Amino acid sequence: MRASLNTSLKLKEQEYSFILDIIKKCESSGGGGLSKTAIFRALVRLLQQLDVDLSGVENEDQLIQRLQDAIKNK
Repeated sequence: MRASLNTSLKLKEQEYSFILDIIKKCESSGGGGLSKTAIFRALVRLLQQLDVDLSGVENEDQLIQRLQDAIKNK
């Protein structure tokens, strides 16, 4: 049995709506059962596959830029 840990996060309304839109699109195309938790876990697993240079990152905007760079270089 895998241990699971709970965490909470705060999203801006636009970010939260984006997650809900993903769920709605899956449901409207015949899918279903996709939870917000499943989306976040999938995103974390995707990020784990990237080689991201985190040196000197001090804020969210810098992290986004580094993630974009890592995606482009993949």
